Amino acid sequence: MQLLQHFKELTLRPKNAQELKGLIIRLALRGNLTEKWRKENLNIRHASELLEDIQDEKAQLIEKRKLRVKKVSEIKVIQDMKYAIPESWAWYNFSEVAFFQEGPGIRKWQYRETGVKLLNVRNIVGDNLVLENTTLHVEREEFEQKYEHFKVEEGDLLFASSGGSWGKKCLVHRSWL
Repeated sequence: MQLLQHFKELTLRPKNAQELKGLIIRLALRGNLTEKWRKENLNIRHASELLEDIQDEKAQLIEKRKLRVKKVSEIKVIQDMKYAIPESWAWYNFSEVAFFQEGPGIRKWQYRETGVKLLNVRNIVGDNLVLENTTLHVEREEFEQKYEHFKVEEGDLLFASSGGSWGKKCLVHRSWL
């Protein structure tokens, strides 16, 4: 509780804020914050409850044909990497808790000078989305008919998964859209 009383003072300097952030992340990863914090904030839900919500939403997207089912098997190396976690946490494969879809594969002949902007790896700079780094578009009508489910929204995690761009990523903020 003393930490919270001095929180503002601790975060006034960027270096202090960065160190505090690192400390909080380390404590959280060790589970040192979870149970007590959860008891004090009863609206925090168990990981298994959140997974149920995710699975329901995925089922709806599959039913609407906006998401394809991909089976991912867990390999022994990953099973061996698992370690003890706090009781309110749970181990899940990334594919179980996230909606993953590859880009739509739009061809050069579909490109236009105006319409709905197309994103590519050049738009991910550091951890930011820089919309000015591409001038490629697709017609709005074609987008609405075929590609609406690829629309980038706040909270989406974009990452490159091929070639020399592997690992580039950014979390989409409202201010970028």
